[in-house]
Amino acid sequence: MTITKIILLVAVLVSNTIVAITWLSPTNRTATTVLLSMIAFYDTLTMLFSTLWSIVGYFFVVLSYSNDCYLAFVTFNFARVFHVLSSYTTTFLAVQRCVICVFPFAGPRYCRMKSTLLCGLVSIIAVVLVICPRIFISGLGELKVLTNQTSYLCDTDFILSDDAFLEYLNVDNILRFLTIFAPQAIIIICMIICAVTVNRKKIGAGRSSEQKNKVRTTTMLILIMLSYVLGELPSSILFFFISFYPKVQIWLKTGDGIKFCNMSLTLSYLLNIWVYIIMSKQFRESLRGMICREKKQPKKAHVDRVKTPPAAMENLDSQKTADKRTKITTISNKV
Repeated sequence: MTITKIILLVAVLVSNTIVAITWLSPTNRTATTVLLSMIAFYDTLTMLFSTLWSIVGYFFVVLSYSNDCYLAFVTFNFARVFHVLSSYTTTFLAVQRCVICVFPFAGPRYCRMKSTLLCGLVSIIAVVLVICPRIFISGLGELKVLTNQTSYLCDTDFILSDDAFLEYLNVDNILRFLTIFAPQAIIIICMIICAVTVNRKKIGAGRSSEQKNKVRTTTMLILIMLSYVLGELPSSILFFFISFYPKVQIWLKTGDGIKFCNMSLTLSYLLNIWVYIIMSKQFRESLRGMICREKKQPKKAHVDRVKTPPAAMENLDSQKTADKRTKITTISNKV
């Protein structure tokens, strides 16, 4: 499974790099494309750190080679942070498109670059506040293999006192709801509203070509939302049972179930670029321009003959005659 994750990491890295470069080019840069690039960036970092976490687990669980908790702790928490950031960014993308669909005239004025950057800043602050109690630690112990023999945890000493940490665990289910279930619920609602609006073709006024572009863009974003929801669905079910029914045994808690959850997430990351290629003519043209860029050949130096009009020719002849007379007069005066 570790080798498979490394191969998938390379595929995600290549595809999301292409997505980010294409959407962030000056000709394509808008509030929507910046959000799509941020999602690609966060998904890539999530995949990177989760793969590193799997590699550490492979050396420990399978090979019994390393017992270092620090690398495992760092990679696990970074993967969690970027995963939540991707969820929040996708949620804001869904809300932004929903506002534009419901308010076709006023919506685009509020969903601009400033609101996008503000959303990114608020998302980072919110994630840091949510994960802070698990980051601030006083020491790390040894790695411990879980009962399913496919995962592991660090023996961690937190800065919080035992009573304070128990209180934190009591609200941890609420925090998981805010970071996992609430974004998906909001995205599903926005997706339904956008789908109804596209079906009725009520996205602003203007020429038919502009209407088609708006409908096509909204359809593309609906597919991105659907890809996110389907990719997160197995993991959401898993965390739901872990949070609220920890003693209930389901297939997703087994080693194969966890692999299935990770695979569904990875496939959703890889699916986005194909949605862009199929649905966005702008993305296809930019991608074709990057891949099939023609080499500029040097131009041959040549001089074009310019045809002079007859009137200009007469003026030129009279000027030459006047110059000759001036020269003759000057010579005669000298003599």
